[in-house]
Amino acid sequence: NRSILHAFHEFLRRSDITARNLTKIRSHPLPYGNYLQRPAEKRALLIGDACGLADPLLGEGIYYAHRSAMLAAQAVIDCAPHWQDVAEDYIKRLNGNILNEFRWLKSLRNALFVGGHHRRYRGLKLMFTLMRKRLEDTVQGKRSFSRLLIP
Repeated sequence: NRSILHAFHEFLRRSDITARNLTKIRSHPLPYGNYLQRPAEKRALLIGDACGLADPLLGEGIYYAHRSAMLAAQAVIDCAPHWQDVAEDYIKRLNGNILNEFRWLKSLRNALFVGGHHRRYRGLKLMFTLMRKRLEDTVQGKRSFSRLLIP
């Protein structure tokens, strides 16, 4: 998109970074809701974007990066010194805290984006209009997405 590239070059200019110092400018979209079913093995725990924790509806990821880091830390603390149990404990915590929420969000996303390309965002725009405060609360972690429709 031309305007995004223009805005990026303007940001570089204001930051005293010249584009000629960059070899190539590229971007790649983050996948929404394509999280790993098993983001841990033995003593390796993936958190945030590394395991696909971008909210399937809006693509927000900072809250889930922090939340998954907290869950990983708690699994390490609770399982010490039985390190072989950390991965399974972390996966259970993710399923109970984040991934159940993501499954619900994927269903909501599919319902909101029905209707083909020309109607893709109408449902989401309506949702933002009708429940802006509830959406803000969910993105900030104050409310569960599964309770979004409950006043």
